[in-house]
Amino acid sequence: MDVPDLDTRLDIHLPGILVGLETTGAYFIYPRGLPSKPLVYSGGLGNQIDFEARMIRDYKARIVGFDPTDTCARFLRRYRPDRFEFFHAGLSDKDGEQEFSLNKKPSAYYTSVSLGSTDKGEASAEQTLKFATVRIPSVMRQLGHDKIDLLKIDIEGAEYGVIDDLLACDILPNQLALEWHFTYIGEGDRSKGIEITNEYMERLRDRGYLLCFVGHKASEMTFVHKDSLDS
Repeated sequence: MDVPDLDTRLDIHLPGILVGLETTGAYFIYPRGLPSKPLVYSGGLGNQIDFEARMIRDYKARIVGFDPTDTCARFLRRYRPDRFEFFHAGLSDKDGEQEFSLNKKPSAYYTSVSLGSTDKGEASAEQTLKFATVRIPSVMRQLGHDKIDLLKIDIEGAEYGVIDDLLACDILPNQLALEWHFTYIGEGDRSKGIEITNEYMERLRDRGYLLCFVGHKASEMTFVHKDSLDS
């Protein structure tokens, strides 16, 4: 059976820039579509925050960051810039505590954990651990936020549930920069994972999002909401 292709057709071409270090995670943003001092929610930090630090430095952004791992929490105790609020929890569609898989994905920059586990490829789990999780709507209520200007997520498969939650609650960030993780959502089946991912992209388009960037890795994308585009 043929493996389906990921839908990488751009809906719009926008003059944007990559923010962060390409070796450890750079994300495309459309600066003209952001207000001054934008509110940025960022899920999946590890022990490097080049993207977040540059958003603070160059755009005076306010950052709300999320990561469930102790590696990240220890790093941020040593270095956390002003305008940066940290939640020692993973982004999810559930508040509370969930079981994560510790993945065989060695890196000097992060500990890779995922809400799902598979028995194929680099996502193969060595062990499972329980971590705190939070929903974006719950955090927004807690902090008194009614709008997110930019949501950046690299959360090892949890993005699908987070997007479900956002769309159900009618929370539509102006820009969404993310990496899709097909293997997790497809339970090890890449073909199934890509098919599901394409369906999620269509759901985003149906809610007003336009794909404006695809990275060297086709799984890295940025969407901009049509309501945030200037005339």
